[in-house]
Amino acid sequence: MDEKYNKYTEISNNYHSQIKEMEFLITSGNFYFNFLDSDDTHKEGIKNIVDSLKEEQDHELDRIEDHYNKLISDAQASFKNFGFKNHPGIQLIEEKFKLDMYNLINMILAPKK
Repeated sequence: MDEKYNKYTEISNNYHSQIKEMEFLITSGNFYFNFLDSDDTHKEGIKNIVDSLKEEQDHELDRIEDHYNKLISDAQASFKNFGFKNHPGIQLIEEKFKLDMYNLINMILAPKK
């Protein structure tokens, strides 16, 4: 679980710093854009970049969530398949069922006279 949250934190920090950098360019970057005629065009471009970064961050977090949910599902399936099979109580019930079936088949095939 620590690995999952470390990855969450790493991705969040990376994207957060990039998003903040772009937002800084929008708010205080007016100095850089003053000499350009298409100031609004550049601001819109940066806003689109910020939106794209947010979408990528959500996608990465969803990918991590899916990965760890798959690991949990695989572990549950493995436990269901092998955890019960190795339990002595379950093995005893299976052996008793087999013995009862063999006895029933024997009684059908070789009836008492």
